[in-house]
Amino acid sequence: SYTTELSNLASFFNWNEQYDSALVYEKKSLGLKEKFFSPHHEDIAYSHINLGIAYGGQGNWNEAISHLIFSYDIYKNQRRSRFRQRVLS
Repeated sequence: SYTTELSNLASFFNWNEQYDSALVYEKKSLGLKEKFFSPHHEDIAYSHINLGIAYGGQGNWNEAISHLIFSYDIYKNQRRSRFRQRVLS
């Protein structure tokens, strides 16, 4: 999908330490994802990971940690939800 391609480009730029470009692509991807997915969708969590990496690469640690914690919370809640589904089915 288009949002996946934008996130992949952001990952590429993060890998190559081009954090400004990574932020441009990931912010665009996240904006689109937020229109189509629930706030706790794993694709949104992935975008927050990319944003956290980019902000960390720029030395903006508070912003980086904020995005990484947000992503962690999404994954943690999904894991609990999947566990409940398995137990109840």
